[in-house]
Amino acid sequence: MKFEFIYEPIPIIIIRDIFSKEDNKEILAEAVSKQKEFSKAGIGTANSTEEEVEDFRNNTVLYYDDVYPDRSKSKLLKTLDSLFAENEEFKEILESSPHPINLFGTTNFHET
Repeated sequence: MKFEFIYEPIPIIIIRDIFSKEDNKEILAEAVSKQKEFSKAGIGTANSTEEEVEDFRNNTVLYYDDVYPDRSKSKLLKTLDSLFAENEEFKEILESSPHPINLFGTTNFHET
């Protein structure tokens, strides 16, 4: 796992090689298997027309926490949970980072 820190204009942490090659392969296979459950992304407002959304963005999303209420059934969510629970270096870097990054480890919902 490799960390890159950017402080200006806002604090950013870039984490590279966060998962093993085997984990990456299994996570990708999981995503591909759920391809039919992807939906068009929104823009954060319920009042937007479909045309307004498409003018702004055209990607699709899958909210894993909605698909997998039991996080242990998802390779991605299970791997993320173990990262937050067991990887001391990862936890220490997040906790010692500027606000709001330092709060990320205390959440229980991750848009993945």
